[in-house]
Amino acid sequence: MTFFSVYMCEPSRGALRAGIVKPPSNVAGIAPCAVPVRRRKVTLQDHQPARSWSFGPFHMSAETMQLTREGCPVPLGSRAFSILLALVERQGEVVTIDELLTEVWPNVFVEPVTIRGHLHALRKALDDGSVKARYIINEMGRGYRFVVPVAAAPATALPAPAARPMAGIIGRETEIEALCADLLRQRLVSIVGPGGVGKTTVALAVAARFRDSGRSDVRFIDLSSLTDAAFVASAIASPLGLSLLAEDCSEALARALPSRGLLLILDNCEHLVRAVTEVAEAIRRRAPGVIVLCTSREPLRAQGEWVFRLEGLPLPAEGEISAEEALHYGGIQLFSEWLGTSRQSFELTAENLLTVCRICHRLDGLPLALELAAASLHGFSLTEYLEQLDDNLALLAKGRRTAPPRQQTMRATLDWSHALLSEQERTLLRRLSLFRSVFGLNAVACACACPQLTRAEVVECLGGLVAKSLVQADVSGERTVFRLLDTTKAYAREKLFLAGEAAQFRRRHAEAMQAMLEEAATDWRLLPVEAWRARYLPLIDDIRAALDWAFGPEGDADLGIALTSRTGTLAFLGSLLAEFRARHEKALAVLEQRAADPVIELRLRAQLCRLTAFSGGPNERARLLVDGAAEIAGRTGSDARMAEAMGALWGLGFATADVEAMHRACETTCLIAARSGDETAGRFADRLGAITHTFTGDLRKARALFEYGRDIPDGRIVLPSYHVPLFLDRELTSAIVQARLLFLQGEIGRGMALAEEWVETTGRLDHQMPFLVMLGLVAIPMQFWIGDVDRAAVLLQRLTQHIERHSAAYYRHQWVRGYEHALRLHRGADASMSAADGLDKQIHDHLCTVHPAFVTPAALARVQTGTAGWATAEIMRIDALYRLRAGESEAGMATLIAARMLARRQGAWFWELRATLDLATHLAGTGRRAEGKALLAPLLDGHDAEPATRDLDDARAFLDGQ
Repeated sequence: MTFFSVYMCEPSRGALRAGIVKPPSNVAGIAPCAVPVRRRKVTLQDHQPARSWSFGPFHMSAETMQLTREGCPVPLGSRAFSILLALVERQGEVVTIDELLTEVWPNVFVEPVTIRGHLHALRKALDDGSVKARYIINEMGRGYRFVVPVAAAPATALPAPAARPMAGIIGRETEIEALCADLLRQRLVSIVGPGGVGKTTVALAVAARFRDSGRSDVRFIDLSSLTDAAFVASAIASPLGLSLLAEDCSEALARALPSRGLLLILDNCEHLVRAVTEVAEAIRRRAPGVIVLCTSREPLRAQGEWVFRLEGLPLPAEGEISAEEALHYGGIQLFSEWLGTSRQSFELTAENLLTVCRICHRLDGLPLALELAAASLHGFSLTEYLEQLDDNLALLAKGRRTAPPRQQTMRATLDWSHALLSEQERTLLRRLSLFRSVFGLNAVACACACPQLTRAEVVECLGGLVAKSLVQADVSGERTVFRLLDTTKAYAREKLFLAGEAAQFRRRHAEAMQAMLEEAATDWRLLPVEAWRARYLPLIDDIRAALDWAFGPEGDADLGIALTSRTGTLAFLGSLLAEFRARHEKALAVLEQRAADPVIELRLRAQLCRLTAFSGGPNERARLLVDGAAEIAGRTGSDARMAEAMGALWGLGFATADVEAMHRACETTCLIAARSGDETAGRFADRLGAITHTFTGDLRKARALFEYGRDIPDGRIVLPSYHVPLFLDRELTSAIVQARLLFLQGEIGRGMALAEEWVETTGRLDHQMPFLVMLGLVAIPMQFWIGDVDRAAVLLQRLTQHIERHSAAYYRHQWVRGYEHALRLHRGADASMSAADGLDKQIHDHLCTVHPAFVTPAALARVQTGTAGWATAEIMRIDALYRLRAGESEAGMATLIAARMLARRQGAWFWELRATLDLATHLAGTGRRAEGKALLAPLLDGHDAEPATRDLDDARAFLDGQ
């Protein structure tokens, strides 16, 4: 005779009094028995509300498992609360360690030292041992005693099920409430999820809600030990006291079930799906008073089935979060509690928080994996354990001895799922382990299909793996993307190596990544930037893996070179400049040792030039690279290739404030666009000209070109005829140009408003360059220009945090260092210029306009050579003031007049205002105030009073003076 494990919903001892925790068979809050069993009706009368107590400033309720201090909740883990409950119930008595272990960990072997960690947390929560109170005394060699007087508080009414917190179950309240609501509307619900996600625990929590509400009797039947599908109906009937004699057992069972309310929980159905489906459908047809709740790793696909997908516990994103805030996430709280049972001194702190978060993320928040990880941490620090965790299922192998065999190790859990797969599904699963992150259907077909596993079979098997919870599917976007949980991936990779397929399919994986990058190059011309980024940036880990293999000892360097040549856009939009600069250098070095495809070599050189320039690499290296790209383009005689080389030259000029390079690239691009006869290409060239003239100084021409080229229908800066990306978003570059033009041409309020809007817009994007450029080249200098040093400091702090988050050392050394020195100067600090040493031209030009101390001989030399661009007039004005203060009146006046006239020619109203105000002030000092007013007044005619700036205030004060 076969016996099946059956559980009835009765409260167990200790912590089980107030809720549900896992008993020895890994089932929460249900006492085990063997069939046949005595039937028992569970009603509300079986549940007596627990009492509440008060002591000192504290109030505790066993019913809600809550401790409050003067009305405010006190954070306390469930184990620590259960210890407090045992001590308070026997106030004044010594409670031995054995008694505490029995109460708090019933039927589970736990080392006595485990109690110390929870007592430490409990004493900390009570502020025990302070000068105010002493609550718990350690009776040496005997146990612990609660010594503070305790007053019984009035019993509280049983709260509504939806509001009741579940003791011992962490991070699942939302799912439990949703399932309770689903079961009121649906009569057949399946909780579906991967092994170890906690399906049984959640199902039993739902059972407890139904039990406590008196809605229905509850019966729990574990089918994991049943191997013969023919006995499913009998396995359900026997513990219910029913005898099945009919041939059609499913129909007989359904007819024999009581008409009164019953919640029937069928646990671990995945290996008996067809038989369970027959039973569930029969019950749904014949027994209207019965609700069926199944747990399974795949849906039943039964008529009327409602599938509830259960995922890992919630985890915080890696970022700025406190340890206290992190404990509000179920995954962190569960891992910390389990860790506390094995390390009595463990406490989540700011120092170990990041490592704990990374461990929990690596384990995908799976409760079983978190429990196993905590149990296997003996002998490791958290950091050492994290380093060893990659692809190492052996570390997840110390489950509780009382757990079912399939849940004592993570490998056993996955073995259970793997055994239920078809041979083709097993083949696909192990090949999917090559993907490092998410993947799409096309990539799977490209990497995994073969004569023995056709594309159609790949699609079918992938659907089967999703259904069986071994592959996760995200259908929220335009395209479905898939991924393996890290534990599943490690398991499948072991199978891949055992099958001897690793070498063959690592090449196939790399080829799939090349195909995806070719598709990305096409989509760059078709998709909005953020849509493109969302679709292709998740490939970055797989591209890294493909490149590492390609340039490795067993790889294919030619494939690696081709792959690298398509990664430029991803590198920019993924804020990975330094990493992919190194990868491009490696690919180019390999390419130079063999016969090279000129198109690939040109693309590598052009991309490496931009990566070098924007990541702070040597300008000389960038110049050599772009010269080589231009030389190759010239040899090919192709306008498309020349446009690509000019894109790199323009990027180098922009990054290094090389006016000549920007003009040359812009002019050549305009000629190419004109030859193409494409109106959109012409408008693109005009837009590029607007950006160029904004930074080289001709603001009037920049504005005219900007207005003409602003209606480009394409979603990014790209030359449509030749598909040449410049890695800057069209809307972003428009905002940069427009904000600077508005401000410098006198519409200060509009320019600043646009800059602030785009600071917030780009700040919400998780990539490096847009936010950095908007802050460093637009918003921060504007605040200095109007004299709002405090606001500049706030924006500089945001820039610093952004640069630190993206590890952008070059911009930290150049931009942040420069603006920090400007702040010190404005606030009266030492004006030594040591901080300006080594600044690149681009940031130095901006700093020259925010404080006069930055106008060095190097800046003046750029004015003389005509390479200071947009900042020329302002640098000349400051030089004029230095000359006037040095007594060089004639030279100073001449320079000031020249600065004023240059600003007017450039259309830079703001620089003209400054130069004119200084000229008027100097004239007033020589008794010629009226002449000065005559020069200044026209600039302010019709100009708005808002916003107030230091220069406008000074100008108006001058005009109002006598």
